[in-house]
Amino acid sequence: MRDECNPGDRNDNFWVTIDGYKPPETQTEWEQMCFLDKTFHGYYTWPKVIKYPMNKRARYTQNDMPEQVAIIYNRFIDKNFIIQSTKLMISDENTDEIMFIYVRFTMFKCLFRNFGLAFVDNFMEQLYVLIHEKTHEKQEGSHRVAAEIVAGMIRGSKYWTLEMEHGDPRRMYRLIDFIRTLINNQISSNTFNETSRWSLIQTLKMFQWRIPSIWCTIYEHAKELLDHSFKPVREHIAE
Repeated sequence: MRDECNPGDRNDNFWVTIDGYKPPETQTEWEQMCFLDKTFHGYYTWPKVIKYPMNKRARYTQNDMPEQVAIIYNRFIDKNFIIQSTKLMISDENTDEIMFIYVRFTMFKCLFRNFGLAFVDNFMEQLYVLIHEKTHEKQEGSHRVAAEIVAGMIRGSKYWTLEMEHGDPRRMYRLIDFIRTLINNQISSNTFNETSRWSLIQTLKMFQWRIPSIWCTIYEHAKELLDHSFKPVREHIAE
């Protein structure tokens, strides 16, 4: 690579953007795919050597796991254990300040990363219960636990195999594509839903320059909402 510093979009860094992404068709191609999680690589210039992990990791199965890991598996494969655990998480809450707990999110991420789809059905059933909680005093805590589970599922799923990705394995590609559909959603909604939508769109900032076409779409749509009648919506767009 030449040592010149030429920041911005170039032919040599197009392949690490989502616009230049070509989904692999086989598991072998998926495992050999080069994902550069450090967003600064390639924007200004390229280092002479880049170390990156292969998109392949050992995953535990019911018949192939250490004894210590089997203890965790046996707990979370039990629906009743998940039900009781989520109830404890909700009750163990400071009512004055309900916050997203990063430690629990990390636990869920590790579960879905290391065990794949093994616990998904059990957690999906419990997510439905948490989201539809009717008791007013428990709603915020239930929704917070649901958010921690969903976040862990999303982050942990980027390590799943090609077959588990159902044909489109780009890390976070499905989530980005879902957020893309929210940008041009013209369905009228209340202030809370509108600000929530733009809060989700703001999470795309982590991808920086690697989603150029989506930034163009956001820019065009945001221009139309700069004079929105609700101040919270305008503030979220400005952020």
